[in-house]
Amino acid sequence: MKTAAPRLEYTEFRSLAEGVAQGLTAANASSNAALPLELLELVRQRASLENGCDFCLVLHADRLSRAGVSEERIGALASWRDASCYSERERAALALSDAMTRLGPEGVPDSIFQAASQHFPARELSALVSAIAVINAWNRIAVTLRFSPESARQR
Repeated sequence: MKTAAPRLEYTEFRSLAEGVAQGLTAANASSNAALPLELLELVRQRASLENGCDFCLVLHADRLSRAGVSEERIGALASWRDASCYSERERAALALSDAMTRLGPEGVPDSIFQAASQHFPARELSALVSAIAVINAWNRIAVTLRFSPESARQR
């Protein structure tokens, strides 16, 4: 994201589009109840990296750090396929996140969805798909409105 002035700050958006913000927050809470927070935050950080969302990168890196995730694991998300610090389950979630974030005309490849299905029972897979969709929505809002990374630190 460019360093241009914010078009709208996070708190303003939450106030002006209260129903949308509440809906996305509620959807996140549902995913948080179904899956480990560390896994979800890794996926959210990865999608935010792919989307170039500085606001969300700061926010989720902070959440990962507070959850005790090592700097190695956070930093390795940029090249997670080559990193040895992620479990097979995490790799399946990250691959699904990448595929959903960069949807092409074919959608999510069957091989990626099948791999995720092997590591996540239906309820967890539904929560994971939802979490990825929600972070992509937040990324698009934050990038479009240019939420400042500094405002993520104030949350």
